[in-house]
Amino acid sequence: MIIKEIRIYNKKYEYSCKFDNYTHISSKKNTQGKTTLVRFIIFGFGFNIPITEGVSGDRFTVELTLDIQNIQYKLIRKGNKVDILFPNGSKTFSVTNNNRAVLELLLKNSNPNLLSNVLGTFYIDQESGWVVFNRGTVISGQRFNVDQLIYGLLNIDESLFVKRTAIDKDIKDYTAIIKLHSSQDRLEEFFDQKDPIDDRIQKCQQNLNVLKIELNDHRKRKSSIKDRISKNDKLWKYIDSLQLTVHDNGKDIKITRDNIVGYQDSKDMYDAELYDEDASILKITAAIDELNREIEEYFAIDEVVTDVKILGAKPSYKIDIEQAKINLDLLKQQKSVLQSRIDSKLSTDSYLDSMNALLKKYCDILDVSDILDQNKCILCTDFKRNTGTRKQKLILAYRFTFLKTISDHLGVKLPIIIDSLNRETDSENMEAIIKFIHDEFSDHQIIISSIVELPNNPKIIAIEDRLFKEVDSISNVKKVFDSDLSID
Repeated sequence: MIIKEIRIYNKKYEYSCKFDNYTHISSKKNTQGKTTLVRFIIFGFGFNIPITEGVSGDRFTVELTLDIQNIQYKLIRKGNKVDILFPNGSKTFSVTNNNRAVLELLLKNSNPNLLSNVLGTFYIDQESGWVVFNRGTVISGQRFNVDQLIYGLLNIDESLFVKRTAIDKDIKDYTAIIKLHSSQDRLEEFFDQKDPIDDRIQKCQQNLNVLKIELNDHRKRKSSIKDRISKNDKLWKYIDSLQLTVHDNGKDIKITRDNIVGYQDSKDMYDAELYDEDASILKITAAIDELNREIEEYFAIDEVVTDVKILGAKPSYKIDIEQAKINLDLLKQQKSVLQSRIDSKLSTDSYLDSMNALLKKYCDILDVSDILDQNKCILCTDFKRNTGTRKQKLILAYRFTFLKTISDHLGVKLPIIIDSLNRETDSENMEAIIKFIHDEFSDHQIIISSIVELPNNPKIIAIEDRLFKEVDSISNVKKVFDSDLSID
């Protein structure tokens, strides 16, 4: 898979660039847009991730041009919809919950365990990416789990994982019950002092719900008015920029907003509507605050009652707390046995053997074999003793083991996308890492963002000052207005 080009745009801003097989996204200093560009690439694939502070992906259209085994694809993401164009057709997918359908089309694989973990194999985020080894958060909202990945590679029944998830939920519930029961005396004292929720509080809650709906309606109307004002203002600026004139009674008269009939009346009308909406919002907000105050005063109790408030009522039956403790212990034992079965299945799997061998090879190359748990290898869970550059190199060994394994399984060479490789990395280790990537993954596309120079002559995408430039030419402005501007 080769990412050929990206285009990011909305009515005000636009950015586009083309990538080579080895690309360095560069800037002279941090906070200039490198991470923003990298995350827009991931966002363009349909992954629901944050971009960067102050930049929302939903406000832009993102176009990605891909080459997958000599077939051209264009992905166009706008909001929670991704259109995919390919030589013999097109398809549209919703990515509100996840982007598995997008990945299924591109990678020709439908296993949910594999698709749910694919991002963690080829993308290393500047924040979360440098702490996750084989389990954890790839980036906000996207997780990686080696157990699930292996089950996805094997394409086998995941009932053991389903059972483990159910047991985890029961353990959490019993733990909460026992914790709540430990404060039973205080709870009983509280409920003895309180009558059932009276009609006044119920009425407050009903009124609160109605006011919230009204507030939302007024905010929508205010937003609509501001949008119309903004569009009209842009139109008048556009008209001013054209410097139009009319010939009347032998005189050339320049057309401006000041001499167009109805301009001031229209502006005054919008201002009045906006004032009315602001006044309504202020009044409703004050009423909501007052109702919230009444409700909070009614429930003015210490933190121990919080869980009971969530439950919504005083417990109507006695809990056998001793039996609950016994059940909790049994659940923990059951989980331990189940986890042993999972570990046993994984430890006898050929994929695991090949992944362990590959991980050891990569650790040898990167000179971190001495900090690898030789017994658990790919399934290791304790990485606390590793820090600094050696930890970074160990993470790379893990991540590239997953990348190689899943790429071979799919028959698709996934790209390597690394954000901020230079963290805690000196020039010597940087060269060693780049050499390792080029030696072992010469047939994969490599995209790295860094403020330092990278070896091996990559194509450089230099970001100066900021990523986005405002669309300010008359032709582009006219294109924007022609597309969706109306005069109200």
